[in-house]
Amino acid sequence: PPSPPPSPPPSPPPPSPPPSPPPPVCVRFDTIETFDSEDWLVKSGFVMDTGQVPFERRTTPASNALTGPTSGSPSSPEAFLYAQASGNENKEFILTTCAPIRLDVTIAFNYHLFGSGAGRFRLDVQIEGTTQWINIEQLDGNQGNSWKVFSVYVQQWLIDNEGLTEAQADRGMLRLYYRSTSSSLGDFALDDLIIARFASPNPPPSPPPPRSPPPLPLEPALINGDAIRHEASAEGGRSKRELWPDRRRDAITTPRGTGPSDVWTVAGAVAVLVLLAGVVGLILGTLWPTKQRRRSTQLRYSNESGTVELEPV
Repeated sequence: PPSPPPSPPPSPPPPSPPPSPPPPVCVRFDTIETFDSEDWLVKSGFVMDTGQVPFERRTTPASNALTGPTSGSPSSPEAFLYAQASGNENKEFILTTCAPIRLDVTIAFNYHLFGSGAGRFRLDVQIEGTTQWINIEQLDGNQGNSWKVFSVYVQQWLIDNEGLTEAQADRGMLRLYYRSTSSSLGDFALDDLIIARFASPNPPPSPPPPRSPPPLPLEPALINGDAIRHEASAEGGRSKRELWPDRRRDAITTPRGTGPSDVWTVAGAVAVLVLLAGVVGLILGTLWPTKQRRRSTQLRYSNESGTVELEPV
């Protein structure tokens, strides 16, 4: 019988799908958003919470002179972002970044919070992988009828105030939050918004100061019956000479803990004194009568005080 036909070769595996492109970075870094353009929301990289009252872009003065600015900030007066309290009492206005971002950034902007019923503004951060919003900075009540600057380095704040490491405070979401009060005189505005990236500003640790040299040891001496002491001065490394009279000119005083050279000096002095005492005794014994009262010298050495003395007996 004929042999069966050979089996067809196995089909090659389907090609792997191409890797997914990284998600687009919706937040624009290092660019000041002045809100002059109508599509500011797309350009700024922030999104509004649809469940709350939205911020509005405004190019005209606030409706009430007792609250709100008359124009944008001095650097870009054409337009500003506005939270109007009138008709929106006790409401929340919320802007969040469109995606988690690196938190080693500084967020800064100009703000205007004026009126007798001004509410509360907060900058919050949510660490990636968590659900809790952490309040970083907060403004409460009337801040005056002028534009002011708000700025904070986010990651460093989390390290200093929350005890996080750089790895723990690496990525997260930012939220701009304003809550009005029951008063209509509490508008809030912001302008010139920027998220700036830069390296950590922590300077390297300073090297330790050089150690001071140890003080020079005391060097007592005997010159013409006066002791001279050399003392090291810790300031400037100079030495000062302090001179004082030695009341006992026949005494040689050495401090404790002297070196070998000082011991040999004392031994030599003792030998000289012993020799002199023997000569004096020999002369006196020869010249003076036997019955006359004799005088001699006795050598006394104190090991504790390091003193050698000649005294009559």
